[in-house]
Amino acid sequence: MKVRRNRPLFFIDIAVPRDLDPTLNEIDNVFLYDIDDLSQIVEMNRAEREQEAVKAQRIVDEETLKFSRWLQSLTVIPTIAALRLKADEICRQELSRTLPKLNLSDDDRQKVEKLAAAITAKMLYHPLCYLKSDSCKYGDDRKTDMVRTVFGLDEGKPQD
Repeated sequence: MKVRRNRPLFFIDIAVPRDLDPTLNEIDNVFLYDIDDLSQIVEMNRAEREQEAVKAQRIVDEETLKFSRWLQSLTVIPTIAALRLKADEICRQELSRTLPKLNLSDDDRQKVEKLAAAITAKMLYHPLCYLKSDSCKYGDDRKTDMVRTVFGLDEGKPQD
């Protein structure tokens, strides 16, 4: 050990029967491991891996659920987009009919346009909240279809 400057020395005895004398462990900075020691370490590592596997499975399950919910929420996105588009079209059409008759300054014209946009947004608030709620997301298309019918979002589209 003097030549080794007290650096640790490790021995692993995997022979059956054992080849190395167990009293080697009594020497400072000498460590002897045999098959039984290695088996214990393997068993501890296996138990830790099993615990981590349970944690990993829980994470996978949670993320799968989140993804499924997100995927199901995609069914209402076309209806939300169509509703916003229809409301914006109506707002633009009414503004284009009315504003030329009012003879307003540019500043007043912008104020009226903002007013119309604000009214449109407030009118859409509750229908959009309804569409985004869980009751419309999870496989029940009847509620989404009802909103599409009430707001005439399928008018002019060919029926299947």
